[in-house]
Amino acid sequence: MKKINQDLKNKKFENIYMICSDESYILKDFKNKFIENFNSDEFNCFLFDRENFNDIEVKNCILSHSFFVEKKLIIFDSVNLSDNKNIDEFFGRHQNKF
Repeated sequence: MKKINQDLKNKKFENIYMICSDESYILKDFKNKFIENFNSDEFNCFLFDRENFNDIEVKNCILSHSFFVEKKLIIFDSVNLSDNKNIDEFFGRHQNKF
């Protein structure tokens, strides 16, 4: 958590973060911090949760290039990716790209 907080403070981000916790407050806090930091003209931000999760849209979001901005933020909130075989196969085939 120290590394993630430092990255947020310095606004220097890694390619990917996975934040897991049994504490919902911690997850919500980090999600909000990332959204605050990425909510600018420099980033595209996408949020997938249980209600709007669609494996085709997720794949398209991941594979599409960001236009007019350098980076994109994709948040999976309360989504169990391991339950979705299509996404699991997708990440398995594309793991060298991330």
